[in-house]
Amino acid sequence: MLYLTRSSNQWFCHSRWWVIPGTEDMTEAYHDYAFHWKWFFIGLVSSLLLSAVCGGITVLLGR
Repeated sequence: MLYLTRSSNQWFCHSRWWVIPGTEDMTEAYHDYAFHWKWFFIGLVSSLLLSAVCGGITVLLGR
């Protein structure tokens, strides 16, 4: 089991076999947690809205 701690997570963007060629200069972007949280919540809210619309359509068509 892989435990993601600060020290074990460092290999992710520093190992040559894992980084996509041409993205070596983006190591700081991997650790930009604000970016990831922002887009997580945007995706969460948009998914909730889309599922509410789909649920409403299902209810209306089910009658």
